[in-house]
Amino acid sequence: MKPTLEVLVAAMNQNDFSLVEKMNMTANAVIANQCSNVSFEKRYISENRILMISTDTRGVGKNRNLCLLFSSADILLFADQDVVYVDNMPDIVCKAFNENKNADVILFGFHLSKCGKVYETRCPKNGRIPFLKSLKYGTYSVAVRRKSVLQKNIMFTELFGGGCPYSHGEDSDFIVRCFKSGLKVYGCHQIIGSTAKDESTCFDGYEDKYFFDTGALARNTFGMLSPFYILYMAIRTRGLTDISIQGKLKLMIEGYRGFQNGKIYNSNNSLMEVKK
Repeated sequence: MKPTLEVLVAAMNQNDFSLVEKMNMTANAVIANQCSNVSFEKRYISENRILMISTDTRGVGKNRNLCLLFSSADILLFADQDVVYVDNMPDIVCKAFNENKNADVILFGFHLSKCGKVYETRCPKNGRIPFLKSLKYGTYSVAVRRKSVLQKNIMFTELFGGGCPYSHGEDSDFIVRCFKSGLKVYGCHQIIGSTAKDESTCFDGYEDKYFFDTGALARNTFGMLSPFYILYMAIRTRGLTDISIQGKLKLMIEGYRGFQNGKIYNSNNSLMEVKK
């Protein structure tokens, strides 16, 4: 039997359902919309059921968790509002889960674009995905069996990501939680869409705050593997910033130590305390 599919969209400032057409979304969906009001709307578009839950909360983790709470399908595909899907996306996703009966999580291929031009294509190999290689994929690449994540009580962190105290890392944290819980993570070598990185609300470049927050993520998420992750990120970001490897390591170690004491970098690049 073909599994049911639902797209879970983390969105902001939506006033109507036009996002469905913009994303070329041809499946049931739950849209968690962070804006200035609170409302619940349901609409059928081309026979697909679309729920929009609007709240005045902030933080991508809260948004994705709200989607999970209102989800009901067998397979859940996470999404951001800047994603555009290929026409046969639902068939690709459902077929991948049918062919990989043991898969709890499947990562799909995506085109990344800026100013309308594709600058990178991230496409995993078919089959089981090694832990480290899984960390380069954004949440928009991730689909899960709903039963699997609910049984393991896996939710998104509300400390990391856009609108959160620490600016990024919710995607890596979620994937790590899946691995730690024993879920089987697979890859599918097919492109299901593209995502535009022109207007990111959570990424301001590889500056001091990015590396400080990476150190905090290491402590929160990676445990005994923290030193290896910090070194990995120092090397992985070569050529992407003017900060030296030594400088990056220093900032990440500061973030690692600061996280325990509830320290964050604020918008002025100065340390302040946050209640966790």
